[in-house]
Amino acid sequence: MADGQLIEFDHATKRFGAVAAVSDFSARVNPGVVTGFLGPNGAGKTTTLRMLLGLERPSSGTATIGGSRYADLRSPARVIGAMMEDPGFRPRRSVERHLVTAAKANGIPLSRVGELLSFVGLENDAETRIAALSLGMRQRLSAATALLGDPGVLVLDEPANGLDPEGIRWMRTLIRGLADEGRTVLVSSHVLSEVEQIADEILVIARGELKFAGTMEDLADPRTGPVVVDAADRSGLTQALKDAGYEFEILRSGLTVRGSDAATIGEVTARAGVALTTLQQRGPTLEDVFLDLVHDRYVKPAPAAPEPQQPTLFDAPGLEVEHDEDELLSLDSLAEPAPAVASASSLDQVPPVAAEPAAEADVTAQTDAADADPAPTTAPADAQASRSEPEVERPLPGLADLAAVASIFATPASEPNTAAAAVEAAEAEEAASDEDATRVIDVVPSSDADTAEDGTTEHEQR
Repeated sequence: MADGQLIEFDHATKRFGAVAAVSDFSARVNPGVVTGFLGPNGAGKTTTLRMLLGLERPSSGTATIGGSRYADLRSPARVIGAMMEDPGFRPRRSVERHLVTAAKANGIPLSRVGELLSFVGLENDAETRIAALSLGMRQRLSAATALLGDPGVLVLDEPANGLDPEGIRWMRTLIRGLADEGRTVLVSSHVLSEVEQIADEILVIARGELKFAGTMEDLADPRTGPVVVDAADRSGLTQALKDAGYEFEILRSGLTVRGSDAATIGEVTARAGVALTTLQQRGPTLEDVFLDLVHDRYVKPAPAAPEPQQPTLFDAPGLEVEHDEDELLSLDSLAEPAPAVASASSLDQVPPVAAEPAAEADVTAQTDAADADPAPTTAPADAQASRSEPEVERPLPGLADLAAVASIFATPASEPNTAAAAVEAAEAEEAASDEDATRVIDVVPSSDADTAEDGTTEHEQR
């Protein structure tokens, strides 16, 4: 079995004198699906198929199978099989003789002839002349001829023409099975109900122009179909619909109302006090949509409105979540950037202070002065942006915490007086500078006897 191939029409146009049978026709037929080719009489369906099969040369544009024109195929019977409305049989030939001749002409083994005769149900009519066959039997012979080379592409023009109900079911099963095998199947038919049952995609042509190309689901909006309604009290139902101004058809299955929806009809009958036994909204049939397309009355279905999103717990209106003040403080502290930690190079410029009472007193005085008159500092962009928000007062870190940070970088010093003088000189230089700078304060660990300004010991602060 050959693989299915893409059929493509690219701006195909065919003119007969001043008449354009097909005008700027562009479409694609995909493998693995059944594509229905629909159009009224004289729309250009047969001319389009003949251009594809090399029987008519396009005036402009191309019609290709797998990217190649029919005339360029090395073995056409093994690539594409056609079942045309006028197959051109020779009436005096027998059924078997016709298939044998076609097999020899295309280099196909003769064993394939017996297989196909049995497959299409003509094994008992192998010696019957074609002239003696009924229209339905000729259709079966035409199908056998199309399948002779086991092609991957099938073009079927009116395949159900002349078949009895059993033959129509057989043909429907055959077409569906060929597509399920991955072959490309293009079916042209006037029997819209049959196309509706087997087609996955639809091409509609009218007056030589493509009117629609898409899937069956894209073709019709089920919300625009008629409403079928019925009641035990049909006279009361009829009067209720008349009073509401609706036009309807009375059928055996009920009343068919157009131009409305099931919800509206149900509301009308409920107000009238009529108990319904049937209320159904049916989608439009392919026949209805086809006639709208042919007569330029087709309106593309509007996309369905998206379903409203259900509000979440935090989106519910009027819902206020209370937070504890301590919780807000902790959350706000997480949003604030962490204080900048002095680099090792900046700490090297200021010698560390030894743990002596005099130096410790000087550092405490300097810390109090800094709290009273803080110098401008350079803050990150995120910190400056956060200052626009209302600030929440937070407790300053204790001396023990600062001492723990300073102890990481601290090294022993032998001259505390020189270190204290260097600290004073650095602070004076920072106060005189107009640019923002980062203040670095080294705090040495205090003894257990030292106390904070509020009179508590370091152990209590912890």
